[in-house]
Amino acid sequence: MKRFIFLFSLLVALTVSSQEPVEWVGGTEHNFGAFDENIGKVSCQFKFVNKSRETISVKLVHVTCGCTKSAFENSPVEPGDTGSVDIFYNPEGRPGRFEKKVLVEFNEIPRKYELNILGTVIGSPKTVGSRFPVEAGPLRLRTSSIAFGEVTQGRPKTFFLEAYNTTTDTIYPRWENMPDYIKVTSQKDYLAPGEDIAYSFFLDSEKVPLLGLSTDSIFLSTGPTTRVAVPVIVMVKEDFSGLSDKQRRDAPIITTKSAIIDFGTLERTDGKATRTLEITNRGKDPLLIRRVYTAEDGLDINVKKNKIKNGDKGTIEVTLDPQAIQGDIINLRLMILSNDPQNSSMPVRVVGQIK
Repeated sequence: MKRFIFLFSLLVALTVSSQEPVEWVGGTEHNFGAFDENIGKVSCQFKFVNKSRETISVKLVHVTCGCTKSAFENSPVEPGDTGSVDIFYNPEGRPGRFEKKVLVEFNEIPRKYELNILGTVIGSPKTVGSRFPVEAGPLRLRTSSIAFGEVTQGRPKTFFLEAYNTTTDTIYPRWENMPDYIKVTSQKDYLAPGEDIAYSFFLDSEKVPLLGLSTDSIFLSTGPTTRVAVPVIVMVKEDFSGLSDKQRRDAPIITTKSAIIDFGTLERTDGKATRTLEITNRGKDPLLIRRVYTAEDGLDINVKKNKIKNGDKGTIEVTLDPQAIQGDIINLRLMILSNDPQNSSMPVRVVGQIK
């Protein structure tokens, strides 16, 4: 009998000692749901019961950012009594979904308790317009294009584009007309009302078909009748990092008499005019003209010789259409890409005047 009493007492003692000293009434998470930014601060209250045999009190409440505040009384809570912690969230300037952690620390308890608040802020027109200025049907975007900038051939690069749902409906956006050299991923395939999303665009520069500037248009589809074009811009440079010292010493050297092609004065009604740019290779290895291009209207380019040996010359014909030029001043640019590691991208100005 004594042995039974001892075991029962030990079991009771172990049960009491293993019990959590704090029990959170209603759980440790509060979901505010979707609410308008204009209503201002929202709040919730987390209640707890002191399940221990000792008096406890709240010591500190740690919040993770300035948008979240707390309020509590650090007065003693007797065993069996109830205390509370109030949490406030300020949605101003923060459209989209949020999730915030709050840590509660008691004076007499070594562990910290984690509380969680979450919800979705329906942004005001002013806030949404400042953070997501680009309209894309029912969505708004952070930027109007996917601009990877300059990247060395063979190296990857990632661009992030954020989108926001301004409607009261759940939207299932789709990206269409994707080139082979771009893959897009996101954490989910839908956007609930007031939520934002970040799309990751991964560039495989090895698959970009051209060196230099490349542009494409992909499409963001948000429904059967809504399809918005989004430009893609990338500038790919040739990779010369693997050249040996000898290859660098023997490398081709591109030179021109002038970096300017002057058309002089033209009459707008005279028709097209052509000028020639002479290129010389002053290096040992053959000079390879990879590409000559322009983004300007009114210029046609004809490369007469793509491979130029040591000491030889090549020519590039540039034809200008005066009727395609806006204004009276000709001030255009073209780019010559070559395998000269010191000057692989050479800009040339095209100048003149139109009467």
